[in-house]
Amino acid sequence: METSSIKFLKINSSKRINNSKGDLIKFINKKSKTYSGFGEIYFTFINYNKIKAWKLHTKMTMQLIVPIGKIKFVFYDEKFNKYKEVILSEKNVKVLTVPPNILFGFKGIKKGKSLLANLSNIVYDDKEVINYPIKYLRYDWKK
Repeated sequence: METSSIKFLKINSSKRINNSKGDLIKFINKKSKTYSGFGEIYFTFINYNKIKAWKLHTKMTMQLIVPIGKIKFVFYDEKFNKYKEVILSEKNVKVLTVPPNILFGFKGIKKGKSLLANLSNIVYDDKEVINYPIKYLRYDWKK
């Protein structure tokens, strides 16, 4: 029996260390069970109620964390016609591991800007990512 690709998403705890001068958030290290190598790390902002969708990486494994704001991620499995929603935020810091070949998008759901950090196992390459228009799927982003 085949397994849905979205079942391979992993959500792991991250450690927040409170400090009166400013908190520290542990993202990942080489000993983390989800660490898949280092290609690059980048940061992207998303504005409130804005959507960045849809994309699919064919080779990249991503480790995602939201240290500022709140972001709703939506993953879609075309084979099983299933969606999975994951919300990451600065209040409940988690690390989301996204393996290759999962179609996804995300939306800023906190007023102001939200910040997403992506530690990927390979350097970004236009040849390994497929971008689709937002209307590619009939997902209701308002819910």
